[in-house]
Amino acid sequence: VLDPRDPAQLYAVVEDPPWQAPAALIGAGIYRSLDSGETWTRLSDKANFLPAGALHVDRAAPGAILAGSRFKGVQRSDDAGAAWRDSSTAMSLVVLGITIDPANPETVYACTVSSGVFKSTDGGSTWRHSGLESDVVFHIAADPHHPGRVFAGTGRGPARSDDGGATWTVVGQNAAQQGGPRPLAMVPHVIRPHPTIPDLIFAGTSAQGVAISEDGGATWRFSNRGLGSGHIFALEIDPLDTDRLYATTSDAGVWVSDDRGASWAPLNTGLYNEFVTSFAIDPLDPSVVYAGTEGGGVFRYRRP
Repeated sequence: VLDPRDPAQLYAVVEDPPWQAPAALIGAGIYRSLDSGETWTRLSDKANFLPAGALHVDRAAPGAILAGSRFKGVQRSDDAGAAWRDSSTAMSLVVLGITIDPANPETVYACTVSSGVFKSTDGGSTWRHSGLESDVVFHIAADPHHPGRVFAGTGRGPARSDDGGATWTVVGQNAAQQGGPRPLAMVPHVIRPHPTIPDLIFAGTSAQGVAISEDGGATWRFSNRGLGSGHIFALEIDPLDTDRLYATTSDAGVWVSDDRGASWAPLNTGLYNEFVTSFAIDPLDPSVVYAGTEGGGVFRYRRP
């Protein structure tokens, strides 16, 4: 994750295999780099909490970071990671994702492994349950074009709320009629609304590649020309060229599309570990991108 105020400052979550006992999680923690990834310093370790992959750096409040943890809910730091406190004492859960509402940075959503979605309206200081009770929810995305509309990637497929998470509907069960090989009962690990085109939504799935909706999630089609149909961990949209998408996979590295997901090409020069679990774009210089890998560290790439 890049600090939006200083893109040379990076944060990375390091997780050891989940089947290891906590005492064995020697390398797990949150790390920070102040020099674009050249060197790293650990900000947390198992004595504080075990990270679960979710991390958000607040654009509006310097030094404020929210981190998802294993069985300790959401942790918060107000000094760029030097010290942490539990901001969700009632949420002793594994938190996989944290999302800020672009229309209101005080509204924060957290998705969990077994208890659905939680919502905060005070920047992550307090939380309340917000539906999808029994679902594993991998990712939350707030729609920049429709205030109150939120998408969730769940174990039952994509879900949508039009009232800020108060109620939810599983959507997109008719993808077979839209070019998909079967109804879209897929598991979306990441959902990305397009920043400039209303109702255009991208989803990275657990085993079927990338899916696209052009009607706000009502119907979907798969769009994997050149990409295949593997496990997608991350989807990011170039902030300057919004036709350009990046997708990361579990076995084929990083892929790029310059036509809004219609076709894909590999982008793996210098990437010797192709199990890529996370991806970030420099907001000030989108030609610079970062890929986080499974067991192989962080890679930096500059597009020609």
